Amino acid sequence: MAKTNLDVILYKEHLSVFEGDCLKDKNEACSIFHAKISQRQGGAKVPYLRNVILWFPKEEDNDWDNSMDNEGITIVERQVFANSTVKESVEKNIRRIDDILKEKEVRITFWREKKDDFKRCRFVGVFRLDEVESRKQKCCVYKRMSYFADLRNLFLLEDKG
Repeated sequence: MAKTNLDVILYKEHLSVFEGDCLKDKNEACSIFHAKISQRQGGAKVPYLRNVILWFPKEEDNDWDNSMDNEGITIVERQVFANSTVKESVEKNIRRIDDILKEKEVRITFWREKKDDFKRCRFVGVFRLDEVESRKQKCCVYKRMSYFADLRNLFLLEDKG
């Protein structure tokens, strides 16, 4: 019987952008890190690791306008407020930047995508909020800080790229 990506990843020492690590959904990713997530959430705290969350952005979302550059180094996240003016939306996004900076979050990130009618969560690296670029664009801008996430001790590996 063929092994699923989850079966393979459970025996690895780390997740790697270069190895194209993918999982079928966010529940599989959460199971690796012993995290819990609800169906509507796009992120989950990793237990026992302070300020580390699993993050599952996707481009097509009613409440969020997310994009990733072609190199996969930058992710822009803008919350969409349907019943707000442009000014109110910008103010809310700026408050979100402040909240994330207070938490000093590191995000183990899986990009949710649909390819050939098949949904998957592709590991794209470990990201951190870029304060300068976020304030400049008035939304959350994340920069990749590592191409790897260590699974042995659930510590983050140094950037090898």
